Amino acid sequence: HQAYGELLAEDALMIIDPPWVIDEQSGQFSTSVRLPANAPPGRYQVIAFTRGVGQTLTLSSGFELIQSGIVSRLATTAYQQPALYGIAALLFALLFGWLIGIIFNRR
Repeated sequence: HQAYGELLAEDALMIIDPPWVIDEQSGQFSTSVRLPANAPPGRYQVIAFTRGVGQTLTLSSGFELIQSGIVSRLATTAYQQPALYGIAALLFALLFGWLIGIIFNRR
C-alpha cells in the first residue's frame, strides 16, 4: 500500500497533511485540493482520513470536473465535426507559419 500511496503523491493525487482550515463555531474543516492541469473531465471522489480522539474518521465527497469556454467548444467541435476541426487546424498552422516566416525573414 505504501508504494501505491507514493505513486499517487507523485502525481499530486494524494496529499499528506494538507493545510486544514477549521471553523471554530461549527467544527467543520476545509482544505484546497489542486488537480493536475491535464486532469480529464469527469466525476472525482475525494476521500479524507483523519484521526479524532481515539478514532479514525473517514470523510468522502465528490465533485464533477467540466470543461468550459473555448476549451469546451474546441473539444466539442473535434468530436462532433472532425473534418471541420482538422481543416481549421491546418489553416491556423499555415497562417501562423506564414506569419512567423514574415516576421523572422532574414534574407
